[in-house]
Amino acid sequence: MKTSDCRFGDTETMGDFLSLWLEKPLLDAEYQKIFETYYHSYKRSFGARMRASYSEQIGETLALVRSNPGSRVLEVGFGLGTESLWLAMHGAHVLAIDILGDFRDVAQRRKALLEDNLGRPLHCEFRRVSVMDLEDDGFDVIWMEQTFHHLEPRDRVIDKIVSLVKPGGYIVISEANALNLLLQLQLFIARGFNMYFTHVDEDGKEILIGRERIVTARYLRAAFGRRRVRCRSIRYFRVFPNRPIFDGLGRLERWLARNCLAPLQAQFNYVGQRE
Repeated sequence: MKTSDCRFGDTETMGDFLSLWLEKPLLDAEYQKIFETYYHSYKRSFGARMRASYSEQIGETLALVRSNPGSRVLEVGFGLGTESLWLAMHGAHVLAIDILGDFRDVAQRRKALLEDNLGRPLHCEFRRVSVMDLEDDGFDVIWMEQTFHHLEPRDRVIDKIVSLVKPGGYIVISEANALNLLLQLQLFIARGFNMYFTHVDEDGKEILIGRERIVTARYLRAAFGRRRVRCRSIRYFRVFPNRPIFDGLGRLERWLARNCLAPLQAQFNYVGQRE
């Protein structure tokens, strides 16, 4: 399938953007297999409710980029690059880092296909490096989506993240919510008490990884607050898992996000601003 058959420039939300990649095999076979494995749950089901929820994750970061064209954005843990590419399409200058080389290769190929489709270059660099080894600073926004609960050792990671964002800059973290008891049960069944593992990268370096050590929004507020990062907002969303049976409950999820039960929802976004 040719990328010319897709209209990436016409997509209004990140959910719609990802849908185009999910619907058509645009990558070479090796990369396409990695892509479909990574997004296996969305390949199975990515209806209107899930597209809206997926788009919501990046809402605050996208708003910051749109209000400050040319913003320097660091994405920690870029996966296959969907969020980084989306932000770059909207004017951000993105440095995206991850520790997996095959992820970087897929993301770079997606970038090349997207630039060809749009007819313009994107300011988006994918780099294989741990955040702890990153030698850069002065970012306007640091963005993490389902990444923080993998980063260890946690106190040192928080110190590093704060050092990378410039004064007045923002840290936006989208995370699974540790207050959601059903989610905690699912994670415990999957991993038990084994909370860490060691990843050996392509250079033979050992990197400690957290095994779904999810946190609460209150934890982030306190931890970053001790580093002079002021919490600007916390927003809860998403109740039901990605199953077609729940596709008609989007309105109920939005209602729950506006009442006292909101802190029990499955995901939240934390936005902090460095003083």
